[in-house]
Amino acid sequence: MKLVTGRVENGRVVLPEGEFEEGAAVAVLAATADEPVGLTSAEEEALIESLDAIRSGNYISGADLLRQLRLRGR
Repeated sequence: MKLVTGRVENGRVVLPEGEFEEGAAVAVLAATADEPVGLTSAEEEALIESLDAIRSGNYISGADLLRQLRLRGR
């Protein structure tokens, strides 16, 4: 995992060129002026573990998640 900062231009997140391969999956964690992002070491470790699980294929798609939630709501 690597941490890269970028900025929003014309409604799109712009990262430094060459940081990622085309089509790479990325996550965006945005700070607001009134509430900066801060993670404890335990939260950061949980985030890293979750990203590792996703990279290894241990996840469900958004469509499957919504389907499961709908079924539970019945």
